[in-house]
Amino acid sequence: MNATERINFIKNALYSEKRVTIADMADKLQVSYPTVRKYFDQITKSDTSISKIHGGLKIESDDNNDLAIYYKRLIKNEKEKKEIAAKALGFVTEKCTVLLDSSSTTFELAKAMLNLAFRFTVLTNGISTARLLSKNENITTIVLPGIIYKNSNTIIDEFSFNFTEQFNIDLFFFSATGLTLDGGFSEYNLQEVRHKAKNIKKAKKAIALIDSSKFGKCSSANFATLEDIHALITDSYLDKESLDLFKTRANIL
Repeated sequence: MNATERINFIKNALYSEKRVTIADMADKLQVSYPTVRKYFDQITKSDTSISKIHGGLKIESDDNNDLAIYYKRLIKNEKEKKEIAAKALGFVTEKCTVLLDSSSTTFELAKAMLNLAFRFTVLTNGISTARLLSKNENITTIVLPGIIYKNSNTIIDEFSFNFTEQFNIDLFFFSATGLTLDGGFSEYNLQEVRHKAKNIKKAKKAIALIDSSKFGKCSSANFATLEDIHALITDSYLDKESLDLFKTRANIL
C-alpha cells in the first residue's frame, strides 16, 4: 500500500470501530510506530471530527446514524474528489464570497482552501466544513441558520430566513447524488433540492463538483439542468463516451 491507501485503511477502521491504536495499526499495516503517528497527524488535521487519545484516535459517531454515513462518504472516491477540488480551487479569488453545500466533495474543496493565503468569505450549511474552514484566519466563515436534525451534518433552513439574499454570492460550489443528461442534477433530500435550486439562481457562477461515479444516476428530485450552471468539474476517470456526450450540454473541466 502507498501512504494514501494506508491512511484510508486507518479511516475505515476508525469509522467502523470508533477507536484505533498506534500499536494495532502498525501491526496491521506492517509499518513503524512513527509512521503511524505521522498518518494520525494528517488525519486529525484534515478532519475535525477525529481527535487524538492516548496511543490512538477516536471518533464520536454511531455506525447507524447519518454522521457515520457522511464520514464514510468522505473517503469514498477520495482520489477523484481531490482532483476535482484542485480544479475548483482555481476559481476562488481574493475578496470573493463563496457558498458551499454540505457535500463530501465540497468538504474536500474546503480542505484545499486551508492553504490559501488571501482573504475571502465562505458561507456554508455544512457543520464539518465550517469547523474545518475556521482554522484559516484569512477565511471569514459564516454558518447558514436553520435546523440541525439528529445525527446530521447539514443545517436546513426551515424558517425561510432567505439569509443568503443578504450576500452577493460570487461562487456556489455544489454536488449532487446523481446527474443525467436530460434530468440534470438530482438529490434525495427534498429540503436540499429546494435550497440548491434557489442558490444556483442567486450565485453569479454555479459550479457543480461531480465525480465520475455520479454520472448516469438519478435520485429523488431534480433541482437544476446542465444549462443552469457555469461549469461542471469532474475527474479524469469519466469514460470518453460520457465525457463527449455531456460536453454537448455543459462546460466540463
